[in-house]
Amino acid sequence: MLVKYKAALYISGHDHNLQWTDDGTGVGYFHSGAGHESDSSQAHASTVPAGASKFFAAPATGGFASLVMASKASMDLTYYDGQGAVVYEVKAWPNPRA
Repeated sequence: MLVKYKAALYISGHDHNLQWTDDGTGVGYFHSGAGHESDSSQAHASTVPAGASKFFAAPATGGFASLVMASKASMDLTYYDGQGAVVYEVKAWPNPRA
């Protein structure tokens, strides 16, 4: 449904880790759920299309993320460990649906 209705981004935070997934469909999957504790399990990694998982982390100190809508056509995503150090960035990610 995300592709059908031209969503640019899916945001979630339930799993206790940090993830960025881009499967090439035009929908980016932004996940930040490591605020208190982390879970490094990748038991379902095989259900993600090959090459789609761009970043996965489960920092021992937890972690968080920020999303900045720089314009209608771009997004800046930054992932941090629990101490505030940047661990991954997707800068000015173009929104193909804009």
